[in-house]
Amino acid sequence: MRQLHCSGVSGLPLSAASLFLFLSLALPLVAQSPVAHMPGEPALASIFPIGVQRGAAAQVEIRGYGLEGAYAVWFVAEGVKAQVESVEEVKPAETKKKEDKKVPVEYRVVARVEASPGSLLGAHPLRLVSSRGVSNPVLLHVFDESAITEVKTPHQSAREAQKIAFPVVVHGRIGTGGQVDFYELDVSKPERVSFELTTSREAATVRFRPQLALYEVKGSWFDANRPVRVAFTDQMDGEMVVVATDPRERSGTRLSLQHRFPKAGRYFLEVGSLFGKGGPDHVYQLRIVPGDPATDGRHQTSDWQERSFARRLEADWLRSLWGRTVKKDTSAVGQHPNSDSAGLASGGLERTSTPVPLPDRASATEFATLEEKEPNEEPPQALEISIPALVEGVIERPNDVDVFRFKASRGQRLAFEVETPEATTPRFNPLLTIVDSNGTEVLTNIQRAPEYKSVTSYYLRSLNAKVINTFEQEGDYWLRIRDITSRNGGAGFRYRVLVRQQIPHVGEIEVQTRTRGLEDGKADPARLNLVAGEAKKLTLAVDHEEGFFNPANVISIVPEGLPEGVSAFAASSSYSLESRVREEPVFKEESFLPRKQNVTLVFQARADAPLTRMPATVQIVAHAIVDGKPSSRLTVKAIPMMVVRPPEAAGLNQARR
Repeated sequence: MRQLHCSGVSGLPLSAASLFLFLSLALPLVAQSPVAHMPGEPALASIFPIGVQRGAAAQVEIRGYGLEGAYAVWFVAEGVKAQVESVEEVKPAETKKKEDKKVPVEYRVVARVEASPGSLLGAHPLRLVSSRGVSNPVLLHVFDESAITEVKTPHQSAREAQKIAFPVVVHGRIGTGGQVDFYELDVSKPERVSFELTTSREAATVRFRPQLALYEVKGSWFDANRPVRVAFTDQMDGEMVVVATDPRERSGTRLSLQHRFPKAGRYFLEVGSLFGKGGPDHVYQLRIVPGDPATDGRHQTSDWQERSFARRLEADWLRSLWGRTVKKDTSAVGQHPNSDSAGLASGGLERTSTPVPLPDRASATEFATLEEKEPNEEPPQALEISIPALVEGVIERPNDVDVFRFKASRGQRLAFEVETPEATTPRFNPLLTIVDSNGTEVLTNIQRAPEYKSVTSYYLRSLNAKVINTFEQEGDYWLRIRDITSRNGGAGFRYRVLVRQQIPHVGEIEVQTRTRGLEDGKADPARLNLVAGEAKKLTLAVDHEEGFFNPANVISIVPEGLPEGVSAFAASSSYSLESRVREEPVFKEESFLPRKQNVTLVFQARADAPLTRMPATVQIVAHAIVDGKPSSRLTVKAIPMMVVRPPEAAGLNQARR
């Protein structure tokens, strides 16, 4: 996730709440209802509850459009299954404008979901299947604790609070503006308790930002039973700001609060919404457990993630990078990191550089792990590291700075990768800076946010989880890391920084649609419903990392597991995702962003192609090819695909049923 940093005239960063308010006012609003979708295709808008206990069953309500005749629920992972129990049309509210005839018909699907005792904890994509095809996914969370649903009667104060016992998971909804939900807890002994609130991805599309507050009855001069707030948080772990306005880019957000109760007693927990917003899609899942929060409930994506503070820099990280390229012979000529190929769509930029040899693969797959030693805030106190190395440390207090020293040779190409295992953006914003022996800043991981290139304001910035640099001078350099605000710190502000030689390789491969603007919400690139006799295209944005963009290097994209009667063809793209606005970068762009290339595939279903009742899982596979030698198989994406009737024929068939 990219985190924005906004500075005022004084140069001081704004608070998280102020930043959110600024962005809420500055960015265009997304239409909350109905969900945008391609005509005739099923589209899911919400699910409640958003989770199920492992080893148990639950009834869930799914709302959306084009869901008439839905007959199956489709999961990718094993261990979770569901069955459709009923499908009914949702009658429009009486307050709906009669002249608004373009609003599609909304449907309510009730399904029974079961999670086996061996199912994986975390979020599982759920899709509905009908004769119109397979729908977009909503996320269903699997957890271990027993689950309850909030009571229907109002519980907006401590006196009306719903009494619960923990450990527990509570499913609730902030259904109307200004609503708050109170829960009463009895703590039997002094202990640490974790409160974790997860909102659905669909709640993020309507900008539901929850808040948690903890109260204890201490009384006052005016009211002996007055609850007094003892803890509060609205700091979310998840995407608060989204790329453009594409609903598919939003992930569910997570709000966490840990509190050590000094004594046994009666306490109250309040769930609310920033700015008092509420609605049917403002759903949440509240998890209360003793001790520190577990990480097994986090949604783990199977996609390759390289520029995220949450990705794991494990011991096999370098081996994974080498698996995304091909090792050239040591006698071969090195890479040209920024040279362009006439056969690749590179935007017309022409760059050249001196050839540099690749690092030796045998010596570049392992690295030492070093821990910081305080004090280390000044260059003379810096711990010296040898490349490659993984540095682990903690920003223990506000304004804490950790400094490390390393040597670089002239022309050496290094990569710096940052991971924040616990607290992450927007709470922990790690600022990495490289300075030379003269104290001159050589490199930093802060630059203009690429998703806001169309915004001319100079103060929009992003923090990068990875930066690269080619050092022009040999000598000693210092790596500094701190929180960008200078106001945060603590035991949870842990970081890991990997310093290594660059490895030209295939980076992230993102499935996209034609645009990145408002129209992008009309199609879901993670599914393909092909009408027999017609075709659809799939566009992938391929990242060339650390100099892989080279005339001798090729990335092959091949689909596997196509349904019977479906063929795939290569196609050209006549559009570009790059912004037309040119602005002055903070530093050279190649230090922050990979080179991108669009690859388009066209899928065509024959007119006599057999219709599919259930989706086929199509694997999009990539290979890096260097000097004619292919790399190992890289799975880019698993996409459900169906061959369906034309929308009008599907509708007629449902009417006959």
